[in-house]
Amino acid sequence: MLTQTNFKTHLMFLLCFVAFSPSLFATTMLGDTITITRHFPDLNTIFTSSSPTGGIVVTTVQEGTGDIVSTQPVHYSINPESNNIIIDFSDSNTGFGGTETTFDGISIVGFSQELLNATLVQSVGMNALVTFTQDRLNINMNGGNPTGNELINVSLTFSNPVPEPSSFIFLGLGVMFLGFLRKHSLKEVK
Repeated sequence: MLTQTNFKTHLMFLLCFVAFSPSLFATTMLGDTITITRHFPDLNTIFTSSSPTGGIVVTTVQEGTGDIVSTQPVHYSINPESNNIIIDFSDSNTGFGGTETTFDGISIVGFSQELLNATLVQSVGMNALVTFTQDRLNINMNGGNPTGNELINVSLTFSNPVPEPSSFIFLGLGVMFLGFLRKHSLKEVK
């Protein structure tokens, strides 16, 4: 028999599930297969000179350092994390710093959700400029003069996915079931 206390406990559980369910749908890059491209002297030209990867690398985003890549491995590394991109310069000869170009940096595509915002949260020793569209992130390091101690950290915000209709159906069925239990439990009490 379902008592009034049990019903309140069930209802409280359901309300907590509904209240915290947006966190279940939090959007990150984890699992996304992204493509990172080195561009120079403009955003439309892929820089392939002196790059063993041909200026393009592909990686699947995961937590930690297992997904670190670089279009020029000797000079810098790119670590995509759940909601940010970290670029670490380990060599003073990175090749960035052209003054007569419109773009000297990297672009990233392949996000599974729409990119809403990209913010430069840390730029140690580099004058990086971050621009983005809903499906592309550009990090322009034109004019930077790396010495080997530079770090760039870009924070990303993505749109939340729309829950599937089946989620709403199961939620509705759960509410109806609780109502059914309440109705029958009140009949038994009377």
